[in-house]
Amino acid sequence: MPRYEMPIILRCMKEPQQYMELLKRTATRIFNQGGIIRNIENLGTNKSLPYRMRAHTVWHDKGSYFLFDFHGAPTIVKRLHSELRLDEDIIRHSIISNDDHLDICLKKERKKCTRSKWRI
Repeated sequence: MPRYEMPIILRCMKEPQQYMELLKRTATRIFNQGGIIRNIENLGTNKSLPYRMRAHTVWHDKGSYFLFDFHGAPTIVKRLHSELRLDEDIIRHSIISNDDHLDICLKKERKKCTRSKWRI
């Protein structure tokens, strides 16, 4: 299964428990579609947005940033986009493919080098 990163911007909330509920709800969406979450990272809460953003007929000046790192089938992306677009607590989201092609290339190079006299 390919690896994906999903940065999301959430509307500002008053209590940390509200963030936990929203993150659990988003994680459940990924799990229900067969995804495996590797990491959820908090990139900052109640930070100023680079520009005013409009989501669900409300203008936002501040938001909270989180990053989901997960594995899933390629079909998960389209369904996840449609579900997250309807969530009123999410201002913006994006799903980015994050396959580690560099690691694969380095492993091939190591095999070549171990066969010769040079070692990495």
